[in-house]
Amino acid sequence: MVPPMKASQGDLERVARAVVEALKKQGFVKPKVADEAIQRRIVQLIQASIDGEAALEREAERFAESHAR
Repeated sequence: MVPPMKASQGDLERVARAVVEALKKQGFVKPKVADEAIQRRIVQLIQASIDGEAALEREAERFAESHAR
C-alpha cells in the first residue's frame, strides 16, 4: 500500500501562492478578484484532489482484500 500524500495547510498555501504569482507574471491571467481568493480556491481544489485520491485508495484496498479471499 502506498501511504497517502500528506501536505500541510501551509504547504498548500505556498503552492497556491506560487501558482498565482507564476500565472500573473507570465501574463496568462488578469485576475478579476483578489489573489487571496484565487489562492484559497486553489487550496480547496488541491485538498479535494488529495481527499479524492485517498478515498479511491481506500476503496481499492477494500476491493483487493475482498477478492483476495
